[in-house]
Amino acid sequence: MTNTQAPEAAPPDAAPPDADASADAIVVIDQPGDESVIAEAAADPSRWRDVRLGAGAFALYLAASIAIYALPVITRFDRACVGACVPDTSIYIWSMRWMTWAIGHGHDPFTSPLVWAPDGTNLTWVTFLPGPGFIMSPVTTTFGPVVTVNLLMVLAPALAGWGAYLVCRQATRSYWAAVVGGSVFGFSTYMTQHMRSHVNLLLIFFVPLAVYLVTRRIRGRLHPAIFVPLLALVLVGQFSVSSELAATATMFGGIALVGVAVAAGSALRPRVLMTGALIAASYALAALLLSPFLTKALDAAPEGSIRPLDKNSVDLLSFLLPRRSLLIGGDAFAATTNTFPGLASDDTAYLSIPLLVMLGWFAWERRHQLSTWLLVGFVVVAGILALGPVLHIAGDPSVAMPGRIVASLPLIRHALPERFPAYLFLALAVIAALFLAAGQRRRWSGRLRYALVLAGVAMLLTDTWGGIYHGDLRMPAFFADGTYASYFEPEMNVLAFPAKLGDDLRWQVEADMSFRLARTYIGPEHIGGDTVGLGSVFSTAEGGLPSVDRLQRFITERGVGAVVVEEPADPSVTVLLDDALGAAPTSVGGVLVYRVPPALPDP
Repeated sequence: MTNTQAPEAAPPDAAPPDADASADAIVVIDQPGDESVIAEAAADPSRWRDVRLGAGAFALYLAASIAIYALPVITRFDRACVGACVPDTSIYIWSMRWMTWAIGHGHDPFTSPLVWAPDGTNLTWVTFLPGPGFIMSPVTTTFGPVVTVNLLMVLAPALAGWGAYLVCRQATRSYWAAVVGGSVFGFSTYMTQHMRSHVNLLLIFFVPLAVYLVTRRIRGRLHPAIFVPLLALVLVGQFSVSSELAATATMFGGIALVGVAVAAGSALRPRVLMTGALIAASYALAALLLSPFLTKALDAAPEGSIRPLDKNSVDLLSFLLPRRSLLIGGDAFAATTNTFPGLASDDTAYLSIPLLVMLGWFAWERRHQLSTWLLVGFVVVAGILALGPVLHIAGDPSVAMPGRIVASLPLIRHALPERFPAYLFLALAVIAALFLAAGQRRRWSGRLRYALVLAGVAMLLTDTWGGIYHGDLRMPAFFADGTYASYFEPEMNVLAFPAKLGDDLRWQVEADMSFRLARTYIGPEHIGGDTVGLGSVFSTAEGGLPSVDRLQRFITERGVGAVVVEEPADPSVTVLLDDALGAAPTSVGGVLVYRVPPALPDP
C-alpha cells in the first residue's frame, strides 16, 4: 500500500479499498510502504481532517470517562476521590504539592527533606510522578493537589484510548473501527482496575504513542530527524510518570520489534533494522535528558525485587473469570477467584468471553496472513509473562514459567507481572480495529462484530458506583482550620499517627508543608526496615508497637518536637506515648498533641 491517505470525500467509517493490505500495514510485513514519503504536506486538507477526527475520538473517550468515573464526585472535586481514598491516593496528592514546593523553593525535586526527616528521602524509587507534577503545577497552585489528582484520573482513560486510537488508525482507515479499538485499551481491565487509585500506572498513553511513532517511521512516514527527538520525548514522558512502565514498555517493545524483524521479508528487514537503530538513538537522547534522575535512582537501587513476584502475578484462570471488583459477573466466581494470588483490585488479566470470541474469530478469518500470527503471538507472549515466575491455577502454584527469567533481569525484576496485561490489551485493541474493519461491507456481520467488541469492553468495567470508590477525604480540624500553627514551630519534625495509613501526608499538604514528618508511608521500602520498630504500617496495636525505649530512641535520633495522634486513638498507642514522653496530651481539633519534653523519662 503506497498511499495511506484516505480519499477526501470518504466518510469516516469507510473501509479501505484493500482491507487486507491496510490491516497488514500495522506490522509492515506484507506491504513495504512508500520509502519516498518523508512527511505529508502541512496544507493537505486530509491531515486537518484527521486532526478533527482524532479530537472527536478523544472527546468521546473523555465523555465516557467522566460518565463512568467522575459524575458521583463532580460537585466535590476538591475534597473527594474519583477513585478510592486509599493510602496511595495520599501519596499522589502529596506528590503534586511537593513538586510545587520544590519549584518554589528551588529544591532538587528528586530528594525531599520533608519526609523521614531529618535524613529526608530519595524519591526516585517512590511513585511521586515528577512529570505530571511539573506539568500540572499551575493547576495544583490554583485549585489544589486533590483537583490535580482527580483530573489526571479522569484524563488517563481518555488519553490511553486516544493513544490506542492513533495506532488503530495506522492499521485501518476505518474511523469507527479505530475508535472502538481504542476503547479496548482505554477501558481495558488494566485501566479499570487501576482506576481505584494508581495514577502512575494509568498514565500509560505514552506507550501507544511510541508504537504510533515507530509504525509511522517503519512505513516511511516520519523523517529520522523528527522521529528520534519525538520518541525521546515520549520515553522521557513515560519515565517521568513510572519508571516501571518505561522498563516494561522497553521489554515488550523489544519483543515486538524482534518479531517483526524476524518475520519481515528481505525487502522490509533493512527498514525495520534501521528503525531499531533510530530507536536506540532515541533511548540515548532520553537517557541524557534523564541523567539527573537516573543517577540518583541507580545509587539507591534496592537489591532483589521490591515485592514478591509470584504473589503479584495473575492466575491462569484470571483471563477467563472476573474478579469481585468488576461490575458484571464478579460475585458469581468469587469462590474461585478469591484463591488467586495477589489482590483482586490488582488483577488486570480478565479478557471477557466476547473479546476471546473476537480473538478466535479474527485468528481464523485471517489465518493465512503472517501479521495475524504476529499480533496473536504477542498477545500470547504477554499473557504468559503475566503469569509470573510460577504458574498458578485456581491459586495453586505448579510449574516454573518463563517469567522466572524476567524476574532475574536488572530493573525489570522490580516490575510486577500482574501489570503486564496492559501490553496484551494494546495488541488486542489493534486486533479489534482490524476485526471490525473487515466487517464494514457485511451488514449483519459488521453489526455483530461491533456488538461483540462493545459487549466485551462493557464486561471489563469495575463497579464504580459502589464499594470503595468516590469517598470523601477527611481532614481533622486541627489542620483544616490552622490550629496546628499554635502547636508546631516552623519546620518542626513531627511524629504523626493517623487513623489511616498515609493520611499524615495530606496533613502536611494542608499545613502548606510547614512541618516535617519523622516517618510516613511513602513507598514499600519504608514498611518496616531499620526504623526501630516504627515502620509505616504501625498506627495501631495490630501494626506492631515498639517498646518504650525504642520509641524514645527514635524520637531522640530524629529530633522529634511533637507527636500528633488522630482521634479516636487506640488506647495501647496512647499508653505507649504516655510512658515514653511522661506527659499528657492535649485534645484539640480531632487529634491528640504531645509536646516532646527536653528530657525523656527513663523507660
